[in-house]
Amino acid sequence: MILSHRIFRYYLLLLICIPCQSALSESLGVQWPKPSATFLTGGLPANGPAGSLPGNTETWRGTAAEAANRWNDAQSVFKLTTSNAIGSGNCKSFGDNNLSFSSTACSNAFGANTLAVTAGWSSETTLIKADIIFNSNKTWAIYDGPIRFSPEDFRRVTMHELGHAMGLAHTTTSSALMFTSASNTFLPTLDDVNSLEAIYGGESSNGGGSISYLLLSILSIRSLRFVRAHKKAG
Repeated sequence: MILSHRIFRYYLLLLICIPCQSALSESLGVQWPKPSATFLTGGLPANGPAGSLPGNTETWRGTAAEAANRWNDAQSVFKLTTSNAIGSGNCKSFGDNNLSFSSTACSNAFGANTLAVTAGWSSETTLIKADIIFNSNKTWAIYDGPIRFSPEDFRRVTMHELGHAMGLAHTTTSSALMFTSASNTFLPTLDDVNSLEAIYGGESSNGGGSISYLLLSILSIRSLRFVRAHKKAG
């Protein structure tokens, strides 16, 4: 039953831009009751991307697991796990935490420049579920190193979305993984780790930063839905 649940949804776009400077990211104001979460990758294809990039020999599911492990290797306050099982309740307030490709964002049209959506559900400030949906209208690959205009790098986008699923907002530090735009960063940085520790009980060495996003609230009969929308630079 979701009458008492606050539903929030992020329309999250990673962009390509020239780095600028700023500060630590903030929390989204919600967190998991325990510092751990399992995400099911069975909604992703069992194979991997086509093309000649070295990382394209990897699978989507294996790469999602690696993205989770990169977060685990960078910090010790939150544990991410993945399973190849097929989950239930995708884009619903019940069921499992799912990763999937789709041509729509939970039945809503993706923005022309939207790469992925993280949809989360909370009861007050306690996270109860999060789904990550990747835009299947985009061309995807798997690679580290300098960001390319196209194809999109599935692994670093997954890591960014997992950051939101753990409760992180965007940072204004351009070199961080949780910056609003995709960059050459493909591992969590100190800024990202400090932000996560600030939520789940570790000590942060930096002060708070600011969140930059468009917030739209839509009141429905059963819930309040928050939509975060980002525009791609021209």
